[in-house]
Amino acid sequence: MADDPKSKHNTREYIKKTFLAIYKNKPLGQIYISDLIKACSIARGTFYFHFDNIETLYRECEKDIIDKMEADLDNVVICTVGVNEEEFTKVYTGLIKNYRDDLEAYKCLLCGSEEASFRSAWFESIRRNYEKTMRFSKETSPARREYLTRFFAGGVLALLSSWVLNDCREPAEDIASVEAQALFNGVFK
Repeated sequence: MADDPKSKHNTREYIKKTFLAIYKNKPLGQIYISDLIKACSIARGTFYFHFDNIETLYRECEKDIIDKMEADLDNVVICTVGVNEEEFTKVYTGLIKNYRDDLEAYKCLLCGSEEASFRSAWFESIRRNYEKTMRFSKETSPARREYLTRFFAGGVLALLSSWVLNDCREPAEDIASVEAQALFNGVFK
């Protein structure tokens, strides 16, 4: 194994990375612990030390990506609430540039057999972010806030999914600018 076997964290991360490489080409239901321990060159007990089963491993990979996305969302919310389009674009650009670091993991999760689960978790993450933002809008009815929250969350999910699946070819600044335009000026303005 390439990582230091004395490090539990490195072994855990190595198992996840190897799992995603396998998951890229195989549905979750067809991945067995024996496949994974062979690919990782680890003992079965090592796998069980870190994970209960393949499903637990998948859920942790999914959670890792969602947690990384949510790490800086509070800064994005503050820029949104402060109605500062320029600052929002700058902060959001920084946030989504990080997606490139995990591009293969995103693509695996977006295209894998459990992609509906990942998209649902991602949507809920984005929705929670917008929910925090919309709470500050005193002039908007609760029903309208919920509608806008879902509308923007769905749009962000579609925009970012498309960007990731196209290998983040467009500059992150352009994607952030599109989001800022929709958020601050309305979709049709």
